[in-house]
Amino acid sequence: MAGQEIVQGFQNIKNRRDRYLREEWTAAKIESSSDVFRQIDYDYLLTSLRNYYSDSDEELFRSYLSIIRTCLQFGELQKAHDLLQVVENNFTDVTADQRTQFLMLKGKWALYAGETDQAQSAYNKALDLFTERNETQGIIKALNNLGILSYQLWETKQGSQCFERADQIIRQTEREIDAATIIFVRMNLGIIDGMQGGFARALDRFEQIEEEFPTLEGISRLKILVNKGAAFKHLGKLNQAREVLSPAVEGARSLPDYNVYGDALLELAEVEILDDNFIQGMENLSVAFKLFSKIHDQITLADAYRIFGILYIKQGYYELAESQFDISINIAKEHGNLLYLTECYYEYSVLAEKLGRVVAQRQHLQTSLAYARAMDAEDRTVHIKTMLDSLS
Repeated sequence: MAGQEIVQGFQNIKNRRDRYLREEWTAAKIESSSDVFRQIDYDYLLTSLRNYYSDSDEELFRSYLSIIRTCLQFGELQKAHDLLQVVENNFTDVTADQRTQFLMLKGKWALYAGETDQAQSAYNKALDLFTERNETQGIIKALNNLGILSYQLWETKQGSQCFERADQIIRQTEREIDAATIIFVRMNLGIIDGMQGGFARALDRFEQIEEEFPTLEGISRLKILVNKGAAFKHLGKLNQAREVLSPAVEGARSLPDYNVYGDALLELAEVEILDDNFIQGMENLSVAFKLFSKIHDQITLADAYRIFGILYIKQGYYELAESQFDISINIAKEHGNLLYLTECYYEYSVLAEKLGRVVAQRQHLQTSLAYARAMDAEDRTVHIKTMLDSLS
């Protein structure tokens, strides 16, 4: 009953407040701001919760976690952190279930905030608790998150082991596991295969997911299509890549999901450029570049600059290509992105070959190889080493 009163009271006050502020701001010629509304909503909601629930109430604990999830969804990391501190300091006598919920959220916040040590600690503690209680679903989710953390730290072999362990539990358990969890684990296995350079292996995983879940839709389906397109691209199957990336672009645009939309555009742009469709490739690349600039995704811009470099090589503008690769490398180094460094130095070796600079070509391949080894990318390492040996 109290929860319904909070919701109803909150909605009534929110409607009156929004109407009043918009009228006042219009009269004063001040542009209204959804950011201000969100801050007022946040402050009012916290005050209301404290008025309705005592600090020891289970409902207050659950409500705090719900608000933390919302904060993380909208990128409000500082608010999420502050509420995590409130929960940790004021709710010491909690159940094992509440403890694991808190730890998984703390790990998620830490992952988003780049606090990798805290993320690893929280997920490992959650995994231990899930294991003690034999909670299969929780074990799988904790392993999956530890796998994601590992590949963000470029420990791809360790990440792969986490995902493989989670997938093994899924296959062996007699308990029902929700489809979203299964898809997420197996999609991550494919993604990490691609990071390591095992593109045929990655493609097999994505196609197996489609076979097992033929009615897959929404954002999961779009992510599968984008990753399939990337695998086809690396395998040189450009027509097949285009066939899956085009609907991914349209689907992500209509949702909308800007990150998936941008990723799909970048992949499709590279496919078109590799297939000598320069006008279409440039159009897709420019839209993706504007999008990632708008949402301040600097690291993905590094990949866009690499693709611009490929375009300029194919058009014979070698100095322009060199400048794009330099920008890409600088951004990737600044953010410590070993994958983009591996790929960009490899493309730099292609440019050096075009210019007849054998020494530079060898140096770029050696640098690419070093970055591939640093992230345990075995298949990439083998491929780059083969290219180096061919120069000897």
